[in-house]
Amino acid sequence: MSKDQMFDAIAHIDENLVDECLNGKIKDVRREATAEKKVPIWRKIVFACAVPVAALLIIFVLLPAINSKQTKLSLLNKLISETTVYAGESKEEALKQAGIFGAKLLCACMTENENALVSPLSIITALGMTANGAEGQTLAEMEQVLGLSRENMNRLLGLFIEGLEKDENSCLRIANSIWIKDSPDFVVKDAFLQTNTGKYNASVFKAPFDGRTLSDINSWVDEKTYGMIKNIINDIPPEAMMYLINALAFDAEWARIYKVENITTGEFKNADGTTKTVDFMHSYESNYLKTASATGFVKDYKGLRYSFIALLPNKNKTVVDVVAELPDFLANFDRYGEYSGVQVSLPKFSAEYSVELSEQLKILGMKQAFAGEADFSSMSNMPLFISRVIHKTFIEVNERGTRAGAATGVEATNAGVLNDIKKVILDRPFVYMLYDNETKMPFFIGVENNI
Repeated sequence: MSKDQMFDAIAHIDENLVDECLNGKIKDVRREATAEKKVPIWRKIVFACAVPVAALLIIFVLLPAINSKQTKLSLLNKLISETTVYAGESKEEALKQAGIFGAKLLCACMTENENALVSPLSIITALGMTANGAEGQTLAEMEQVLGLSRENMNRLLGLFIEGLEKDENSCLRIANSIWIKDSPDFVVKDAFLQTNTGKYNASVFKAPFDGRTLSDINSWVDEKTYGMIKNIINDIPPEAMMYLINALAFDAEWARIYKVENITTGEFKNADGTTKTVDFMHSYESNYLKTASATGFVKDYKGLRYSFIALLPNKNKTVVDVVAELPDFLANFDRYGEYSGVQVSLPKFSAEYSVELSEQLKILGMKQAFAGEADFSSMSNMPLFISRVIHKTFIEVNERGTRAGAATGVEATNAGVLNDIKKVILDRPFVYMLYDNETKMPFFIGVENNI
């Protein structure tokens, strides 16, 4: 877009920057089971993760072309070394650890010149439910990677879910379910189910784990993410004994919806050096962000509880530098904000992301949970271990607002605003997130390298 076009679009923006404002059951789904083959004594637990379906926390990452793998490894080691397990009562300190986990996970998922989008909230919720069945070293490693004790995960996530359920107008919805293979030899412990139904409001289903069960699980995720995440799993292995699934959906309008005259076409420079003509949405916002590596802005959704945050790396920095700052940025968010007018150009975009997280979680230190010696003795009468962690996410950002979706599943098998206008033009790779202003926690983090 030309400068004249951009300023013409901005000239049509209403001077008023911000409008006044503006979620223990066990269900039997037993079906006539077909004859089953004997399963091996070792069983696995498989995580199937799908990220929230509307207004999500997203970060788009750009890796440097030179020494990108070394830079990523160095950053990952730094973030891992900074992780401590918080078991105290401070909500702020607990959320700081959740922010570090989100940054570690994003870093582990980043691939040069590719987009990445993860939902730390979805993954922590699914792993939190699973941790209620873990003991010994298996539990210790899970707590170390997540940065939270099991008790803190149960307490914080329980309060968060309860608060969403009480708010009928919330645009963020979260749902959890546990699917158990209907087998006379497989007994799930009552305490494990009671904790997850009580703290996470998880629905529990018994099913034969046949083709109909596959359809039921995918339909449940599709329904809970309002059609944004489909086919979270493609098959149910014969040895699969349990799935723990989280589904997250976000759908919100901007506090001020863009008008036609606020939208122009322009060029977005992708991480691989190519360019693409896209629609840019222009506005003035009132919360400017500045870190050592980036500038950015906060754009509110209707109701003002949730916000879209974007961070554009400085000319001499990369998205890797921005990700390195995220733990401190999230822990001290108010320190980086400035009540100042900021001229924003935000591209319309949509993205889908899918990743199997087993290797990433092992790199972060969660190793024994994926091995035959895993200790999930508080979950069932059979030795279980995690075999897969499937994570799927979706986001769409347009002139009306944002839609985002996520789902996480676990499968178990045996063994003065306008006086000083800043500018943030998102016409090259940037990091973004969907942020809960009440809990101070990002529920989507992404990197947009390509549109």
